[in-house]
Amino acid sequence: MTLKFIGEVQETKLAAIRSALAGARSDQPVTVDFRGLGFFPNEKHPRVFWAGIEASSNLKDLALDIDRAMEKFGISREQRPFSPHLTLARFEPPGLPEKLRSAIRRTKCELLERCAPVKFI
Repeated sequence: MTLKFIGEVQETKLAAIRSALAGARSDQPVTVDFRGLGFFPNEKHPRVFWAGIEASSNLKDLALDIDRAMEKFGISREQRPFSPHLTLARFEPPGLPEKLRSAIRRTKCELLERCAPVKFI
């Protein structure tokens, strides 16, 4: 699960970025429920296959804290609202193999699994 896409940065900034990220913490455990499957931008021309996440509110707060912390390193703040998801696959070129498409259609998953991560990397 990505809380903030940082992209490429100069090697000279890495230690400071790691230090800033180490300071981003939540006082309470983050809980997540994996709910549903989907595609970005859509099923007809998918680039990304994802599992949706319903999380405790502190996950959004943590993502916002990370976003703010990265701004001082010249990493732009995210303009889109935080939409937690787990990327399962990327398709290049965009398109969905038919075997995967039918397997997804057969899967009627509402709640995939609940977990409480203890460490973020």
